[in-house]
Amino acid sequence: MKKLIYPLIIIFLLGFFINAEEDDYKFKVLAAKGGIKISMNKGKWKPLKNSMVLKENDKIKLSGKSYLGLVHESGRTVELDKPGEYSINKLNSEILKKKDKLSKKLTEYIVDEMSEAEDLFSDSDYHESMGITGAVERSSELIIKNYDSEGKISDPVGKDMTIRLVFPFKTSMTGPGAEFKWYKSATLKEYKFTIRDRFDEIAFSKIVSDTSITINIDDIGLERGSYYFWNVSQTPEQMIISHDNAVLFLSKEKSEQVKNDLRNIEEYYGSADSPMKEILKASYFEKNELFIEADRAFRKALEILPETENYEKMYAAFKYRMTR
Repeated sequence: MKKLIYPLIIIFLLGFFINAEEDDYKFKVLAAKGGIKISMNKGKWKPLKNSMVLKENDKIKLSGKSYLGLVHESGRTVELDKPGEYSINKLNSEILKKKDKLSKKLTEYIVDEMSEAEDLFSDSDYHESMGITGAVERSSELIIKNYDSEGKISDPVGKDMTIRLVFPFKTSMTGPGAEFKWYKSATLKEYKFTIRDRFDEIAFSKIVSDTSITINIDDIGLERGSYYFWNVSQTPEQMIISHDNAVLFLSKEKSEQVKNDLRNIEEYYGSADSPMKEILKASYFEKNELFIEADRAFRKALEILPETENYEKMYAAFKYRMTR
């Protein structure tokens, strides 16, 4: 039987736990929130911290509204959110009985996200770094000099006027349906949406009054496996125009592979809301340059479990990478 290794685990093994004690552990802490304590080898109870390793004779205790995400030495994952005392020895026995459903091939689609997150946001300056990253993200996104809190143009003046796109500079899409979004302008009533091929020939163009458009790439004859470039402009003068963003529509074979891999993830974690499932999906999406889906999965994880430090770090690191 092939040994099954889960993508999320690779993240932490590569970087996050590089300084942790590796011998004879059963679990490692991926994320912890709330009042959680640990008794190490039948010792006194003390607060559990992120990145700690848990051994066979240890016990953990969760108070109300706590959450603990763990990775087992085998690569399996477990989430705990019910108050009570847990024996690591018992958890170890229970998880070994669980049947694996994720394929080892998914490890090809993971990146060392947590390692980079730890480099960017050390524990000592975590909150300060988060603020800096937010500023970096906003400065790269808000091109127009005058805007309100909702991102609407309040008084566009100057030669650098532009329409802001609600998109990374480059992304992939599975298709056939594809939605494109941009921020509302206070001065424009209509927008011209244009897609060009790599030869700068117009492949599709349409005037819309909304700040989004959904197209079917097969219906309009766009080629899968090729990059296209899209923008939004003022109509008809085109004096106000966005920057060009690139989009790659995955081949049908690659799109089907993505669907199968996501189906395996869903089967393993089930239908219930799981922040760890969403973090895993986000990492998978990012590796495949499906950045819009990655952002959506990160956001969902933090909606399910807000203010979870390690998951926030991963999302902040992702947003930082999107600015480079």
